Parts: sequence; structure tokens; C-alpha cells
Amino acid sequence: MIITLLLIALAPTFAVPSPTAPIPLVVIDPGHGGKQTGAIGPCNLKEKDLTLEISTRVARMLHTTGKVKVLLTRTTDRDVELDHRSELANQVGASLFLSIHANASKDSSRHGVETYFLSHTSSNRRIARTVSRENRAFRKTGRKKGNTVSQILSRMEQNSNHQQSQQVAIHFEDHIKKSMSIKGRGVFQAPFMVLLKARMPALLVEMGFITNTRECRRFKQDQYQEQMAQALTSGILSYLANNPSPEKPTTASNNY
Repeated sequence: MIITLLLIALAPTFAVPSPTAPIPLVVIDPGHGGKQTGAIGPCNLKEKDLTLEISTRVARMLHTTGKVKVLLTRTTDRDVELDHRSELANQVGASLFLSIHANASKDSSRHGVETYFLSHTSSNRRIARTVSRENRAFRKTGRKKGNTVSQILSRMEQNSNHQQSQQVAIHFEDHIKKSMSIKGRGVFQAPFMVLLKARMPALLVEMGFITNTRECRRFKQDQYQEQMAQALTSGILSYLANNPSPEKPTTASNNY
């Protein structure tokens, strides 16, 4: 009896391995590109160049953590159709779609960050003008929106992803303004074409007003670019930590 108890006590114990958590995939969309320059600031900074620089920095920071896979909708200065950007996120089963932009206004005193989620209409007339500027590339393709857009929009509000998009937009607005100690202008809803087909939480961030002389100069500074990228990165990580990805296979690899 004693021998039996001793053998049991000395027997090796094997821990049951915990299932490996799925690695979430984030698609980051550097706004504009190619012929679509976007806004140009008084310091001669082009929106398409700024968004690519910040997006690439965010992608590298996320990759360094080892917790997230990242795809960029463009890695060079090239044209990418607006609806193809969110379609890429659908194809790879992304957990989050983030489109990065810089704002513009005829009123050069406007400054601060704004975040957007998809909706039928714009929050106000100023937002409608922003949407018109950002959607210009889609209109120039000559394609008609027709019933497809109407059908998607009509289904959109019934989709849980739409509600999550609103929540993540609020999260990012609050996170960036606190991390950067900059003005948060609010969360708005708007019919951005780049967000239209996304089948996951999706948002568009206007990092600041490139038409504001002070913000334009900041955007050209390496240190400020790094701070903005870090704020966006930590916003993504904190969102994913509280919203774990469903277990779905992905074969996508980083492309930056």
C-alpha cells in the first residue's frame, strides 16, 4: 500500500495545454495614393504621403508586439479603388478595418482629431463636405452607386458590426486625444465609400487638419509622426484586448 501511494506521488503530472488564441488581423488603409493626392497643407505636405508614413509606422509597431497580423491596403504611392480597400479586409477575415486620413477645411483655424463610422447620412453640412472630398476618387471611376449602395446601407444598421463600429470610433476618439493631448472634435457618422463594404468593425480617423498651419508643421516632424502612430497602435491593441477575435483561420501575412 505504501509503495502504491509513493508511486502515485512520484508520477509525473501533465498540464493540459490551453488552446492557442487566434492572432487577430488588422487591415490598415493609408488614405488616397497615386493620382488621388488628398489635401495639401500650407507646409506643402500631401495627405497621401502622410497617411502612408503613419500607417507604415503603425503596422511595424503592431508587428513588433507579436500579437497582431497587419495588412496595408497600399504600401507604395499608388491608386487603390475605395471599395477594394474594405473588400481586401473582407477577403482576409480582418478583425478591424482602420482608414487613416488627414482633414482639411477652408477655415484654417480648425484643428484636432475626428473619428467616423459608416451611416446613411452625414452628421452635419461640414461633415458632408468632408465626405464629398474623400469620396471623390470613387466618383471619378465613373461607376454608378445604384441600388447596390442603397441595399448595403439599408442592411447596415441591422448589422452588429455597425454598432461595434460606433463603439470603436468612440474608443479611438477618446484614446487618441488623451494619448496625444490634442483636441478631440468628436465622433461622427457619414457615408464614406471606403467603409461601405466592410464586414467587420470599421472606422475612419482624421488625425488632424493638414490645412491648419500648426498641425501641418507637426505632421512633418518625425517625433510627432511617431507619437501619432503610437497612439493609433495602442488604440488598436486596447480595442482588440477587450474584443477578442473569433476563431477563424487566416493565411494572410504582413505586407509592409
